Amino acid sequence: MTTCSIESCERPVCKRGWCDPHYKRWWRHGDPFAGRARIVGTIAERLAARVDSTTTPDGCWPWMGSRNNKGYGQLQVKNPDGRKRPTLTHRLAWEVANGESIPDGLFVLHSCDNPPCCNPAHLSVGDASRNMLEMWERIRGPRLTRKAEMA
Repeated sequence: MTTCSIESCERPVCKRGWCDPHYKRWWRHGDPFAGRARIVGTIAERLAARVDSTTTPDGCWPWMGSRNNKGYGQLQVKNPDGRKRPTLTHRLAWEVANGESIPDGLFVLHSCDNPPCCNPAHLSVGDASRNMLEMWERIRGPRLTRKAEMA
């Protein structure tokens, strides 16, 4: 069996001397190496590689990688059982900054109301009721109306 001509790739050849993923990258982008490079290392290193912390220390540090449908950054992290799952990056940023895990049943809340923000200065731990209270006070979320305030 012939393997891909790309160094350190052990997949079988598909076309042009490349495996299927390298051939598809070449077909789509004109380069068999195109696409996002995987960043390996600790969680802190992986976060730092995709967080834009070039703003002031008080500004938002947006996650520049993958986001979920609500706009929160996500990163693949292995569970204790070895399976990978998407984990919210603001939660990881809080854990890295504080050196401890988030207690069960608690949320990591944004003081800036910016879902992709990973600045630890904007993050705090709170329960569901605090999260809902802040949402209500800041009039954010799904179509909140306050009849008492409108009168």
